[in-house]
Amino acid sequence: MGKHLTTRDRVIIQYQIEFNPQASLHSLAFDLKRCESTIYREIKRNAHSLGSKKAKFHRGTSLPCLKLKSFPYVCNACHHHKRCSREVFIYDAYVADQISQQLIKESRSHPRISLTQLHELDQTVSERVMNHQSLYHILLSDSTISISESTLRRYIDKQYLRCRNIDLPRTIRFPHPQTSTRVPRKRTNIEFLVHRTYQDFQDYLRSSPKVTLQIDTVIGKKTDMKCLLTCFEPLSKLQWGYIVSKNAHSINRVLKALIESLHHSHHLFFDCLLSDNGSEFYSLPLLETNQEGEKLLRIFYCDPYSSFQKGGCERNHALIRYVIKKGESFDSISQDQINELFSHINSQKRKSLAGQTPFQVFFERFHFYPSEFIPLFELEPSKIKLKK
Repeated sequence: MGKHLTTRDRVIIQYQIEFNPQASLHSLAFDLKRCESTIYREIKRNAHSLGSKKAKFHRGTSLPCLKLKSFPYVCNACHHHKRCSREVFIYDAYVADQISQQLIKESRSHPRISLTQLHELDQTVSERVMNHQSLYHILLSDSTISISESTLRRYIDKQYLRCRNIDLPRTIRFPHPQTSTRVPRKRTNIEFLVHRTYQDFQDYLRSSPKVTLQIDTVIGKKTDMKCLLTCFEPLSKLQWGYIVSKNAHSINRVLKALIESLHHSHHLFFDCLLSDNGSEFYSLPLLETNQEGEKLLRIFYCDPYSSFQKGGCERNHALIRYVIKKGESFDSISQDQINELFSHINSQKRKSLAGQTPFQVFFERFHFYPSEFIPLFELEPSKIKLKK
């Protein structure tokens, strides 16, 4: 086990704080097989403040809440924290994960040489760099420099030396520092994420051979009432889609009908669903069992801002964009048009499939045709058209 807490550990911590009144440092340490001091430092260090409502109307700071001096040291489980006049501290698993990763990054970003060595390196390198000598040339001609070219370039970028990036002849120069366009993330419904994180998904795959169905939504215009729900099977790269309303109920209804039809025909070829962390997928766990209580499949979620964890589905969306450009509305597109589009996409031979089509590979792996559960058809190679 690594020494750092994982995203799954933090999800369990937040869940126990919010939903288990009997939780304690001791019980969390026992469940996660960690020291109590580790759990304590995790909560205290990575909890974030939501500020104080009282500070908006009164100068100065309010007295801290006495409840924060004992477990859980945060306000998650307090029913009054949304209207409390004192400073509110919240433990959010994914925010804590971001804070932790930033601390690890910063702790490793400092030069691993002494100040004396750094000064000597500056005297040796800076003047030559400002004369537009390349770093490769400097390192090759001076055997006293013991660091690599990439490390030297990083030292210059972090301004540990007198020379700057602008003195490097081939370094890209930006007129202004780049700013992040990431919007603030809404709080995650932590109850659905327990035992359904991406780390849980990886452990599930190791237990025995599994088949995953990756699902996602493709958005047209922000004002659209509808979107495209896509389903992607990574082994065959077969993908299909449904025009659905932009809400969790509509998505669940379509997926439930798909799962039940495959289950009744004994063709339920996938064992789990993998989706992103969007709010439209929070009710997916309701699909894990049928009305008789029979377990049908497992549901898992990717980490926030980690679309690479279901990269096959995301990459296949590029083929959709050949025909339906970004910003085009889905409200005026029919299901028949979507079926025709995916028929063309899945009829194309892929280099990654050794020259076969997704239709062919799907039949080889699962021994039935996709047309038995979705209205798709394979086209002749010369009839394929991926252009509007």
